[in-house]
Amino acid sequence: MAIYKALILATAAFSLVNAEDLNSPKSLQETKRTIFFDGGSTDFIGITDVFLYIGTFVLATIAALAVLGLIYSKSEDTAATGTGYEAPTATGGYSAYEQAYSVARSLYDGYKKYEDESRSMN
Repeated sequence: MAIYKALILATAAFSLVNAEDLNSPKSLQETKRTIFFDGGSTDFIGITDVFLYIGTFVLATIAALAVLGLIYSKSEDTAATGTGYEAPTATGGYSAYEQAYSVARSLYDGYKKYEDESRSMN
């Protein structure tokens, strides 16, 4: 059954193509067209080429300056913003070590105090 339907549709399609008048303005022969892309002449440079070169150069320069501006604006922000810590002095002994040790000791003392309080509650 499917073969009969396919044969009927194929016959109808072939008959429609053959029935088309070749002299009519919308015939298949007249709708075929070849499109040629003209790449221009390489013998001379016209005003269009000059404008294209100048525009490309200006656009590339603006893009490069924008990227460099973004990079330098970020590097200046990080350079101006410090971390909040002072560099330890070379002279003066172990002042940085003593400060860190006192902070660690106070944290340890606080932990011991909390541990003793939690044991006494149980």
